[in-house]
Amino acid sequence: MNRDTTFPRKLVVSQSYYEKSAINRGDIIYMEFSDSFIKEHFSITDQEQIQLYQRKVSRVIGLPGEVIHISKGQIYINNKKLDTFYGHQTFHNQPVASEEGLTMAKNIKVPENHVFVMPDEWWRGSVDSSGIGPIDHSYIKGKVVGYVTE
Repeated sequence: MNRDTTFPRKLVVSQSYYEKSAINRGDIIYMEFSDSFIKEHFSITDQEQIQLYQRKVSRVIGLPGEVIHISKGQIYINNKKLDTFYGHQTFHNQPVASEEGLTMAKNIKVPENHVFVMPDEWWRGSVDSSGIGPIDHSYIKGKVVGYVTE
């Protein structure tokens, strides 16, 4: 059986969810990126590596108009602490010590038709808006609603 190894499990994605519903903080979204986006934002030119970045999932953290800042591994939205299980940097589901946590050099304001995303486990190398900036809605192809195990 050919299996997509980009994700450890088969994801269940509702591709029509956002046709009738707004994107919300906490949603896990499925994204597809063009080769040119990957080359520009990830500085990758090897075709095999590009294929690893074409399809990604991340959690929506920030919405249009919000200002995002990360200090010592803690996410802040409009200067308020994001007090959720995904609001603080983790490594293998354990909180990262604040002195070792990520700190962004500057705040990021999320533009219209964009979202700020982070993976739940920041070390996994998924799409991370703290590094590449907010993601345009055009790259969002659906909402992850579950997964299938074999």
